[in-house]
Parts: sequence; structure tokens; C-alpha cells
Amino acid sequence: MRHLILALALALAAPAAAQDAPDSPAPSPDTSPEISPEGEPIIPFMERFSERFADRTEQMMREFLNDIGPEMEQLMDELLPELQRLSEMLGGFVYYEMPEILPNGDIIIRRKPDAPPLPEDFQTENPSIDL
Repeated sequence: MRHLILALALALAAPAAAQDAPDSPAPSPDTSPEISPEGEPIIPFMERFSERFADRTEQMMREFLNDIGPEMEQLMDELLPELQRLSEMLGGFVYYEMPEILPNGDIIIRRKPDAPPLPEDFQTENPSIDL
């Protein structure tokens, strides 16, 4: 009975395997790998592809920048005065280290040790609390 089931399985699998066989002949070992699927040398093909890709990318970026340009100008017009005010209040951003995020989520921005002292009239809205 086992032999009959095995023979039946092989008989059913053989036509399926024949249908899955590729229509084109397998590449011979002497076929050059430098040929594109279109049958042309791969180097000029890739150069043209790269040029088209770069041209299209540049065109898309220009369109994107033209679309968002006015909104970016408006945003900068609103942000620049506030950033200048903050910079003047703090004495310049160059006097501060990169922000550090603590495990509890607090963000600390330390003043560099070699920074000049803050002006005496410098006041914070929330004075520091000694713990």
C-alpha cells in the first residue's frame, strides 16, 4: 500500500515539476555577466540609469522646494526673532553644551565651564531650587 501511495505521489508531482520548469534555457557558464536584461553592455546601461535617476530626483526635489518654499519663509520669519531673543537672553548658544536627556525624561542643558558669567540682571522666570 505504501508503494502505491508513493508511486501515485510521484506521478502527480512529475507533471507539476514539468510545468514549473523555466521556458527559457538556463544560462550557459560562458555567458558574460556584463550584459543587461535588454541585451546591452551593463556599464553604459547603468550610467544612463544613474543619470535618469539623478535627473528625476533633482526635478522632484525642485518641485518639493517650490511647494514648501513660501511656508518655510513664513516659518523662518516667525522663528528667527524668537531665536535671536533667546540667544541674547542666554548670551549665545556657543556657551552651552549639547542637551542631555536623563532616564526620567528630564532634559538638562549645561553651561560650559569656560563660558563668561551671565549678566547680573539675568533673571529666570522659574528660579532654581536647591534640593
